[in-house]
Amino acid sequence: MRLIIGENPDNGDDDINILVEEHPYANYVIDKLDTYIGETDYYHELKVPGGLQTGIKIVHGFNINENETTELILDFDVLRSIVKAGSSEQWLLKPTIKVFNTKDCSIISGTVTDDAVGPNGLGGVLVSVQRYAPGADDPKDRVVVEAST
Repeated sequence: MRLIIGENPDNGDDDINILVEEHPYANYVIDKLDTYIGETDYYHELKVPGGLQTGIKIVHGFNINENETTELILDFDVLRSIVKAGSSEQWLLKPTIKVFNTKDCSIISGTVTDDAVGPNGLGGVLVSVQRYAPGADDPKDRVVVEAST
C-alpha cells in the first residue's frame, strides 16, 4: 500500500480543512522558537525524500476477504517522523507509520488532569502505553513504547 502526499497547499476553502485557513506549503512544520529570540511561528516546508514521486510505502501484510470489511489503523508517529537535517534549515518528513488491524486493537481514552489545578484537562502532556521486557540485553530496550499521544 502506498500513501500519496499532496504537493499543493490547501487554500482553506474545502470541507476537510478544519481550521479554514490557507497553508503556506502542502506539508510543513511550525517551529515555536524560544521567546527570548522574539520571533515565533516559523513555518518550514517538509521535504519528503522520494515520497512525492512514488508515495510513502506501507509494508505490512493484511488480508482482504470476499464479503468482509478489512479495517486498518495507520498510526503516524509525529515525534519520529519529522527530522531537522543537520544544521541546515531543511526539515524532512520521514514517516514512521505503524499498521494495526482493528480486530487486534483496544482503545484507551480519558483526560489527564492535575488535582492541584482543578478538574480541567492539561495540555502538552505525553501519554504512552509501554511494555516491560526484563530479558532485553540492553537496559534501554527493557521498556518498549507501544504507542503514545
